[in-house]
Amino acid sequence: MVDQVENRLLSSSELYAFAGRASFVEESVEILVQSVQDRIAGYPTIEGWESGKHVPFEAGLEGTNGNQTTKRVYPLNQPPVPLDWQIFRDIDVDGIDYPFLDPNLIKYPEAISSTKTAHYRIPGSFYTVASAPPMNETMELLKDDGLYQSTGDLSVILKTMYEAIPEALTVEINFFNGGKGSTLQYPATATDDETFIDSYVTEGCEWMTEMKNPFTGRPYASKSMCQSPGTSVPSRLRNPMESESVKRAMQYTSQQFEKYANNTMDDNVDTFTAVPPTTLQRSKIAKVLNHLVSWRGPLISTKDNKSVVLTLSKAIFDRM
Repeated sequence: MVDQVENRLLSSSELYAFAGRASFVEESVEILVQSVQDRIAGYPTIEGWESGKHVPFEAGLEGTNGNQTTKRVYPLNQPPVPLDWQIFRDIDVDGIDYPFLDPNLIKYPEAISSTKTAHYRIPGSFYTVASAPPMNETMELLKDDGLYQSTGDLSVILKTMYEAIPEALTVEINFFNGGKGSTLQYPATATDDETFIDSYVTEGCEWMTEMKNPFTGRPYASKSMCQSPGTSVPSRLRNPMESESVKRAMQYTSQQFEKYANNTMDDNVDTFTAVPPTTLQRSKIAKVLNHLVSWRGPLISTKDNKSVVLTLSKAIFDRM
């Protein structure tokens, strides 16, 4: 009982200290949100978003006859990160690396495989190692995938956030990706594609067809892209849109939009309009979105099925 009390006091103190820094963590998440909106602009319907045609940065170019022209260019130009099945464990928790390890790697050795890179996961892509193409062929296959091409630039922000928040287990961006879902995560976690030992019982993701996007007033998807509720699914095929944290973040955002609209929107202003919103709507929407961070937990982490974690999530909507 003495050991239990000491452990509880220690964990409670850590959680209390973390709660005291909640505003710092929320502000860090907002920086990540802004970075995603800067890097991926016009997604998914405006032509040219895949190549960064609409990013809010310009670079001067030397045109013909000495004329100066400009082009939209994102400041970073990092190659895409490896896919999850291309990650190999490079951390020796019990060996020579131990004295130099980040405390997180010691605490969560089963949840983190490598801090050299982030990884990108597309559920179901290259289902087994035997069927997976080499990295150079993979990059060629995904060269027109705008989300994948953005992962290298965004991973720089993820790594910075992870290093700035000592309590962080992982930092993730979960993309809607047409309802199929995909995830960019730092640090990287290896996936065992050959055995598929891990599985879970899905609750489905019907919320995508039921909940409305507050910008458009339309459901996020015409049909759910997950297995039916109650189905046992290999963890490798998990759609991040099934995550309760993702679902709650979207619910929280929708509730705040409705609450704000009911209390302060002018009667003659339609909140649920087609993109892009009017100038008046932009100013009001900006106020609504400023601090919409959804906290959840403590709960058991799905990364190693034993760590107790808090999660915080925020919905990201395209600026355009």
